[in-house]
Parts: sequence; C-alpha cells; structure tokens
Amino acid sequence: MIARRWFGTAVLLLSLTTHAAADYIYGRVTEVVDNHFSISTRFFPIVGFDVTDQTQFRCHKARLLFKILSVGDLVDVDFHSTSHKREAVQVKIRASKRDCSARSQSQDGL
Repeated sequence: MIARRWFGTAVLLLSLTTHAAADYIYGRVTEVVDNHFSISTRFFPIVGFDVTDQTQFRCHKARLLFKILSVGDLVDVDFHSTSHKREAVQVKIRASKRDCSARSQSQDGL
C-alpha cells in the first residue's frame, strides 16, 4: 500500500516538473531566417521556434527586435508548443551589459 502511494506521488511530481520544463529551453542560436530561428542545446541538436508579433526579445532590460538576434547568441527561450510547432514567447539573449547596450544602439540606428 505504501509503495503504491509513493509511486503515485513520484509520477505526479515527474509529470509536473516535465511540463514546467517543456516551456523553457536554452542554447546557442544556429539559424535565423524570416520568422523562425533554431537553437542547439545540450540534449537536442536542433530546436526550431516560430516568431510572432507578440514575441519579445530582451537583452538584460533592453527590448530588442528579432533582426538583432544572430547566429552564435546564447539564449533562454520561453515558448508555447502545439503538436505542429513551437512559438517563442520571450527570448532573452545572454550577453554582457556592454554588448546589450551596443545592440540596443545599433537597433536604434536601423
């Protein structure tokens, strides 16, 4: 009886942590095209994301445009997934403050 209760608790915890982890991933950007970008992670060689008008790009506190994202950037991606695609909700570029301010200034010049 105790083993059955322990097993049920373990399954519940595993499903909750798996669901929470499924909406967040980080890795290096490998491809940037029109409204799509791909990243490479430790466990998945290529993960693609669609970009919508609601997708937010950030570098520290600065908001950036999608066109500032470049291959090689280390990013954190919050996303929604359906059976056919993944839509990026928020993309945070992991960079130094100096790099973020340079990107923000170059964005203003575009």
